Amino acid sequence: MHLLQFLNKPILRHISMTLLFIITSIEYPISYTNYFWLLSTIKIIALLLLGSSACLNVTQISNFKLRGLMSKEIVIKIVLFLYALFGLKILLISIGVIIHLFKLFNLSYLKRFEIGLLLVFYPLSILMLIMFFKDYRNWIKKNLKQMTILLYLFVWIWFGSFYYYIAQRADGDDFVFSEQARIETTLKGFLKEGQYDSFDSSRLKSIIANNQYKKEYIGVGSNEYLTLDQTGKDWGDIYENMLGKEGYSFYSYKISPESIVIEPSMLNYNTIKNWGPYINKEFVEVTINLYKTKEKLFDSHSSVFYFEQSNTIINNIYLLEKPDKQLKLYFDKNELNIYLSIFKNEKIDTHLSNMIASSHTLLDGKFLDIFIGLNGYNKYQIEDFWYFSAVTITTLGFGDITPNSSAIRVAVMIEALIGIILIGIYISIITSNKDKARKIVRRKRRAKF
Repeated sequence: MHLLQFLNKPILRHISMTLLFIITSIEYPISYTNYFWLLSTIKIIALLLLGSSACLNVTQISNFKLRGLMSKEIVIKIVLFLYALFGLKILLISIGVIIHLFKLFNLSYLKRFEIGLLLVFYPLSILMLIMFFKDYRNWIKKNLKQMTILLYLFVWIWFGSFYYYIAQRADGDDFVFSEQARIETTLKGFLKEGQYDSFDSSRLKSIIANNQYKKEYIGVGSNEYLTLDQTGKDWGDIYENMLGKEGYSFYSYKISPESIVIEPSMLNYNTIKNWGPYINKEFVEVTINLYKTKEKLFDSHSSVFYFEQSNTIINNIYLLEKPDKQLKLYFDKNELNIYLSIFKNEKIDTHLSNMIASSHTLLDGKFLDIFIGLNGYNKYQIEDFWYFSAVTITTLGFGDITPNSSAIRVAVMIEALIGIILIGIYISIITSNKDKARKIVRRKRRAKF
């Protein structure tokens, strides 16, 4: 009984309605982020509170006959419940049907219609249904100061989600990021997607800062790229970490008697300028044999150690006869001789990372991923656009992220104006409440005299 009374409290209905409006306004723009499931959970709780309230009101009506004001509210609650639960899916299906039926027309207009429908019409229609309730309107009037703050926060989150949605559709072309913001944001995207881990973070920063992702390269194998300059220690560490996580613990190498010769047929218009002076240059090919162990021998899972034939324990127990994987590394002949002369000076020199670093080889397309991430804006996170929205609504304007299209500039102006207006309204409410309190005090004083 106490639980039923608690669920039927007006404050719970009002909170659930407010949450429904907020969540339905931003759930589509952030549908591909980690926050979507959290919002979906909150939405389900809000719908359950609204549904329980409607069911309790139905049971209070004699003979279950809907009549009068109460019956209208129940019907609206049921419509609101179903619309908030299925409305977005229905709208998405409708958009799909429209695009399918009118595919001969300019799709850009349909895309604009889709944005307006999902980001504006759907949440506003939810709000219209909510505002049908007189007690909800009265609750807003009684808590106008708190609702103004909530509206300010809502505008901040909504515009941030909107900017993120637009940036995802346009691959970030509507925004310009400063160099440092671009680097930090791209790194966060890579780490979040699991392509790299915390071990690689500092090395990636160094690679980006020194433009090592812009290496001049030509493809020489199925997954190897020959570069003009040496691969470098940062890339060597990243590749060794990657191979270590794949389970490889040891490696051996074999210098091939054959060599790679740069020929004109290997070049194109984009590469001839830098590679032209190196035509007929020879690169020594070194085959790297990688081995997995049956069990983990060392605490460091990301290190790949040089296999010495004299180590019979490893040879007899852990090492397979055939390598689990082979890589091709390409060296300048003089640089290879220098490297091999110091190869066994210290144990750390024999790490695979040093051999890769001394070569002229990139092993896969990771460097292309970084180039695309930095220039295609496809790794940005929603937190960056919430930050941009906060800077906009507070009119701070740090400048590390700036709008780059007329539509976004208009949205930024609207958000900034709404923020200023809401702050003005909030100050007006506070001063008005203080004036009312002073008048009441004065009246009480006059009544005493």
